[in-house]
Amino acid sequence: MGASIDAYDQAGKMGIGVNATMSYDSTRPEAARAAFRASGANTMSYAKGMAADVSYSASQKAEAGDKWDPARTMRPPTAAAAPPKSKAHVDEVDI
Repeated sequence: MGASIDAYDQAGKMGIGVNATMSYDSTRPEAARAAFRASGANTMSYAKGMAADVSYSASQKAEAGDKWDPARTMRPPTAAAAPPKSKAHVDEVDI
């Protein structure tokens, strides 16, 4: 679980699958609570033998405001790239 755009990338680098990863909206306290509630519920179900793993459901991810799940078909719009900054020129200097 991570509160960042790169949560899925970082989880993948550590061998954690997409289903066991969630990115939550850290700007919304209710989203953070939903993420931790889901983690607790999934861990408890796994510990009791009621679940084969601790995967998050699509509804748990949605409640936590996960916008970065690769399994989603819709992506948030990307911000337009800023124009490149011009470099300072020192071509015409009289000394």
